[in-house]
Amino acid sequence: DTVLGYLIPYGMSYIYDGDDPAVPGNDTGEDGKSAGYAFGAFIYAPPSPSDSIWVVNGDTLRIVRPYSHQWWNWESDPGTDDDRYNYMKGKHAATQYYRYAPHPYDLNASEFDYRFLNTVGPYTLKDGDTLKFVWIAGVGQGLDGGNDLYWGRGWLRGARHTLIWAYRAYYSGNPGDPAHPTPPKFDPANDDHWKIPIPPPTPLLKYQLTKEGVLLVWDNSAEAYIDPLKGKPDFKLYRVYRSLFEPRNFELLAEIKADEFGKIKHSYVDTTAKVGYPYFYVVTAMDEDSLESPMTNYLTAPDGSAVPLYITTEPADYGDLSKVRVVPNPFLGSAKWSATELYSKIEFQNLPPICKIYIFTTSGKLVKMLEHKNLTGTEVWDLLNENGVKVSSGLYYYKVETPEGETKVGKFMILD
Repeated sequence: DTVLGYLIPYGMSYIYDGDDPAVPGNDTGEDGKSAGYAFGAFIYAPPSPSDSIWVVNGDTLRIVRPYSHQWWNWESDPGTDDDRYNYMKGKHAATQYYRYAPHPYDLNASEFDYRFLNTVGPYTLKDGDTLKFVWIAGVGQGLDGGNDLYWGRGWLRGARHTLIWAYRAYYSGNPGDPAHPTPPKFDPANDDHWKIPIPPPTPLLKYQLTKEGVLLVWDNSAEAYIDPLKGKPDFKLYRVYRSLFEPRNFELLAEIKADEFGKIKHSYVDTTAKVGYPYFYVVTAMDEDSLESPMTNYLTAPDGSAVPLYITTEPADYGDLSKVRVVPNPFLGSAKWSATELYSKIEFQNLPPICKIYIFTTSGKLVKMLEHKNLTGTEVWDLLNENGVKVSSGLYYYKVETPEGETKVGKFMILD
């Protein structure tokens, strides 16, 4: 692969989850959310004996190469300076004195939690010397990219591609290239490295349920944002997204651009949301380079956890209980979206403003009585009985009773 016309040296050390590196499954500690490879690589280092140097038509090229690649498991962290230095030199008994240690399996090591080390050098340092390095850490969807099955984000770049992005980002100000490596200055005002295009800021978003639908309103901060590379605003449009159950797999609802007079709306009404379901909304800003701000402005609680917006109903008229229903029915307790207590509940909808809801087992035993006294038309049950214990799977009956004696009987299923 090439970047800026020159050969790309990977020289990376990487690690991946041994449960199933290709598919996000029930991986320990990550809840199946990542098929990632984590890696580290030097993309700049001062000249050293580990480099590759050659001359083409009088042009001297230098490629930064790792001097060693090593690994150990977390139970055998090197405990002394000699231990660490032997790993750095690639002269450690645990990796059989390989400078570039093979895969643990090839050395008869078992599946474990490993750490890796990569080095460049060696260097001779005098008192007062300073050496500057650029070491990149990153993740990728596997080594060579793949489809994100869990979060539904489509094809994602792999660890190799992420390293290429790092090279492009570091040399984006054209102060050198991978074959003519130049050191960082650690002075943002005078350093030509890292001249990276960035998207507009994420708009400040608020949304709520109205009679017309879910109303979204956001600010114009993205339009006023000055692109640091262009020195002027380069806003292009807003995108409105919605997701169901969790803030992932967002569905594009609308793109909003300026009209012929240069005016642009900062609101949107979603009239297609279904009653009884939890939704998340985000609005992003996109610039002229098709860079899009992050999908992070959905509703959150003070602790940062995502808060869904439930679509409720108007209260039913007295004497008309035919529209009362239970949502969801059946309740699938093992579904991904109900894996947390946040969604371990059902709703009784289209209720009159004042009524009582009785929940029974099939044998007629009372499980819970709920008093409904509000105008939302909705009452939530957290699936706990009168003793605060979560009910078991099975068929249940409910009876809605108004003060006037009107009743409605129905049934619902809990599958946990």
